[in-house]
Amino acid sequence: MTKVTISFRDDTLLRAVRVRAAEDGRQIRDIVEDALAAWLDAREEAEDTAASTAAVREYDEVGGEDADAFFRRMVAEGHVRYDDS
Repeated sequence: MTKVTISFRDDTLLRAVRVRAAEDGRQIRDIVEDALAAWLDAREEAEDTAASTAAVREYDEVGGEDADAFFRRMVAEGHVRYDDS
């Protein structure tokens, strides 16, 4: 376990967290860990969304082709062969 000291600028926030933690029977450290994990998850999700949006934008800009149409074209042009056995 690693210890960290957190200084709250807003005493009202700390008091509210203490009250909620006591109501829920939880430690403040557990609430902080949950909040940080949720924050990291949200950041990762935002990054994934941004990457997906950029990929779709690039796909549209270069005149992207549907995957099914692409593979049918590859087969028709002899670049890809399917083995039915």
